[in-house]
Amino acid sequence: MTDSKIIVRYFEDFGRMGSLGSTFACTELELRALKAWGSYHHGEALGKHSNITGTFSDETLVVLTSDADFIDKALKYGVVDDCPYASGIADALDNWPERISRLEVALSAEELRVIIAEWGITPLDDDDDDERGRDEDGNALA
Repeated sequence: MTDSKIIVRYFEDFGRMGSLGSTFACTELELRALKAWGSYHHGEALGKHSNITGTFSDETLVVLTSDADFIDKALKYGVVDDCPYASGIADALDNWPERISRLEVALSAEELRVIIAEWGITPLDDDDDDERGRDEDGNALA
């Protein structure tokens, strides 16, 4: 498994509401994890009450380059950033840990450990199963 970066373009057309796109750097493993996750809630990115949820798939995520020298320079000069969706997915998993199964299906146990570490996902402890996504009284967080 290599952790060299690639540059990926996300683009999705939402019809008359508009379209969303971003270009970012990630590893092949992160790209596979995004596709396994399947979707991302963008919120009201296309205007008030738009409530947009995009799809991560082969059609919406396209690798632009794997040229290491170009990618290093693009990251250095701020032309692209690292994966902007990782923190949102980590937040979702902190609130709804049962959704980890989306990633478990597509990734090996070792790959999943790498994604958990790189994206800042709170690891699910065997003793702590019921406490993730709950407040101090044990009530589920919205």
